[in-house]
Amino acid sequence: MSWNGFFLIAIVLPLVVAGLVYVVRSVQIRKILIISMAVALWAAGLWLHFSVGAEPQSFSFPWMNLPILLGDLMILAYITYVAIERRHPYLLIIGALQLAGLLYIEFALRPDMTQVSSLVIDRLAVVMFLLVSLVGSIICIYALRYMDEHSLHNGLRSETSHFQPLSPEASAQHDQGHTGRFFFWFVAFIGIMNGLIFANNIFWLYFFWEATTLCSFLLIGYEKTEESQSNALLALFLNSIGGLAMVVAIFLLVNSFDGDILSLLAVVDSGLEIISTPFQVALAFLVAAGFTKAAQLPFQNWLLGAMVAPTPVSALLHSSTMVKAGVYLILRLAPAYHGVLLSSAITLVGGFTFFAASLLAVADDNAKRILAYSTVANLGLIVACCGVNTPLAVSAAVILIVFHGVTKALLFMGVGVIEHAIGSRNVENMEGLVVRMPAVMVVMTIGVFGMFLPPFGMLFGKWAALEASIREPLVIGLLVAGSTLTAMFWTKYLGRMLSSLPGAEDRVIPAPISGYYMATLGILAVGVVGLSLGMTGVVQALAIPAVENWYAVAIQEVSGLNLAVFSWASYFNPEIVLGNFVVPEGLFPVGLLFLGLVLTVTIPLFFFSPEKERVSRVYLAGENLEDADSEEDLTSDMIPAGDAPREKGEGKMEGSFAGPLEAPAEASLGGYYFRNVLSEKLVRGLNGAAILLLLWMIGVALV
Repeated sequence: MSWNGFFLIAIVLPLVVAGLVYVVRSVQIRKILIISMAVALWAAGLWLHFSVGAEPQSFSFPWMNLPILLGDLMILAYITYVAIERRHPYLLIIGALQLAGLLYIEFALRPDMTQVSSLVIDRLAVVMFLLVSLVGSIICIYALRYMDEHSLHNGLRSETSHFQPLSPEASAQHDQGHTGRFFFWFVAFIGIMNGLIFANNIFWLYFFWEATTLCSFLLIGYEKTEESQSNALLALFLNSIGGLAMVVAIFLLVNSFDGDILSLLAVVDSGLEIISTPFQVALAFLVAAGFTKAAQLPFQNWLLGAMVAPTPVSALLHSSTMVKAGVYLILRLAPAYHGVLLSSAITLVGGFTFFAASLLAVADDNAKRILAYSTVANLGLIVACCGVNTPLAVSAAVILIVFHGVTKALLFMGVGVIEHAIGSRNVENMEGLVVRMPAVMVVMTIGVFGMFLPPFGMLFGKWAALEASIREPLVIGLLVAGSTLTAMFWTKYLGRMLSSLPGAEDRVIPAPISGYYMATLGILAVGVVGLSLGMTGVVQALAIPAVENWYAVAIQEVSGLNLAVFSWASYFNPEIVLGNFVVPEGLFPVGLLFLGLVLTVTIPLFFFSPEKERVSRVYLAGENLEDADSEEDLTSDMIPAGDAPREKGEGKMEGSFAGPLEAPAEASLGGYYFRNVLSEKLVRGLNGAAILLLLWMIGVALV
C-alpha cells in the first residue's frame, strides 16, 4: 500500500461511505458499505503500525490549503447561522470573533506556509489512528442494529418533533432517510477525526477541530426533541469557546514568529517556551482548547448533555473521537511546556477534574451519565499525567488513552443494549439483569472490572500515574481521593445489575441478543482482556514508541521475570539513579494478578453451591402474604420504562406482605446517592473552582 492509498482509506473512504449511506436507502447495501469500510480501516491500521518507525513521516498537499480555508469559513458561517436561528447571542459573538480572527490572520498577517507539512504521521498518531479506526468502526457496525431498534422503540418523529402515524411504506421510506442522515455524520466523524490526528499544519488542525465540533452538534441533536436540540446547542457553544481559544493561539504564533512555527511538530520541538511569553500564552490557549473538547471542568456539561443522543453517538464520542481529540492535543504539546510552571498548572486542572467528576458520579443514577462522569474523570487523569510531564507520566497517559477507549466503548454499547431491553437508563431499574441478560452482563462485568480493578490495563495506567504524581503532593491527594470514589460508584453500579430477588431465575426467561450485538461486544470484551494480558506488548509496541522521541524510556520488562505465561512490566523514573542503576518505581505482575482474579471467581464455585433463598419480608406488623402467581400478577415482573424510580406496586417481587391499610406491598432495593450533599450547589462550587484554576493556568503563562 502506498501512502496516498493509505490517506484515501483513512480520511477519504469514510467521507465517501458517509455520502453513499446518505443517498442509498437500502439497509442491506448500507450494511455492506459500513462493514467493508471497517475491514479496510482495520487493514490500513495494521499496515500503518508496521510501516511507521521512529522517524515521523511528513506529507505536503499545498493545493488543499485553499479548500481547507473555505471549509473553515463554511463551518463558521454555519455556526453563525445557528446562533442567529436559535437566538444565542454568546454563540454569535464567539462565532463572529473566530471568523474575524481567521480572516485577519489569513489576509492581514499573511503567514508563509510554504515550508509547513500538511500532515505528519508519527508513533503517537499511529496509536490514535488504531483507536479511532478499530474501535470506531466496531461502533459503526454496532450502530447498524442499534438504529433499527432505536426507530422501532422511539417511533418516527416528524420535522415538528411530534409523533404522527405513517403508512408502512411511508414509515420505511422516512426511516431510511432519517437514519441515513444519522449515518452520514456518524461515519464522516471517523474520517474527520483521522484528519485531525494527522494534521500538522495548524490551519488544517483548526479545520478538523471545528469539523468534529460540527459533527457532534448534529449527532447530539439527532432526535430533534427540545432537550436534544438544547443540549446540542450547549455542546456547540462550549466547544466553540475552544475554537476561539485555538484562533487566539494561532494569532499569537503568527504575530510573534514566522510561518514555520505553524507546524505542530515545530511548536513541540521549538524550545521557545524558555524565552518567549507569547509562546507560552499560545500554548496555554491551545491547552484550553483541549480542555473544552476533553470536557474538563468547567466544560463538562456538554458531554453530560450529549447523553440524550443515541447510544452509538455516546460510545463514539467517549471512546475514540471528540473527547480523545482534546487529550490528544494536550499530550501532543506536552514536550513544548515541559519544565515550566504551566505544566504544573495543567496537572492541577486535570487532577481536580478527576476528583470532582468521580465525586459527582456517586450522586447519579442514570447509567449513561455515570459513564459520562467516569469519562470526564479519566480524561482528567490523562490531563494530569500530561502536566506531570515525566517519562513515566506521559507513557501512562498513552496507556490510559488506549484502555479507556476500548473499555468505555464496551460499556456504552452494553448500556445501549440494556436500555432497549428494559426501556430505562436508570440504574435502579437494572436489578435482575444478571438473570434476564446473562450474556450482556458478562461483558458489562468485564467492562466495569476493566475500568478500575487489577489486573486490567486501566489499573496499570492509573498505577503508573500515581507513581509519577508522587512529586506533586496536592495532585496525588486528588488522585487518591478520586480513585476511592471511582471504586465506590463502580461497585454500586455493577452490584445493582448483578443483584436479583429470590426466585427471579424461576420466572424470568433470558432475553435473546442480536448477533450484531454479541459480535461487537464480544470483540471489545476480548480486546479488554487480551490487551491487559499482553500489557508488555502494549507498552513496547504502542506506549514507548509514541513518546520516545521526546522522553526517555520509563517502562520496561523485568529481566528474568518475563515468564512464558505471564506478562511483566516495571516502570521507573530515569531521573532517579542510585550508583549505576536506575531506581525502579513500580512492578505490575499482570499474569499473576489475572490468575488471582480467576481463582477468586472460580474456586468458590467448586466448594459452594448457591441456595435459593426465600426471604420473609415484614413491614411493621405486616402479615406475610402468599406469593402471587396469577397471570395478572406476573405482568408486574416487567421493569417499567423511563428513568423514574419504580413506584409502589411496580416491579413484582416474591413474598408480598400486608402494608398500610392492609394493601399488598412488595419489598424493593434502593441505592444511596448522597444528594443532600452532592447537590447542584456543590456542582456550581466545583465549576467556580475550575474556572479559577483555568484563569490561573493562563495567568501562569503570562509570568
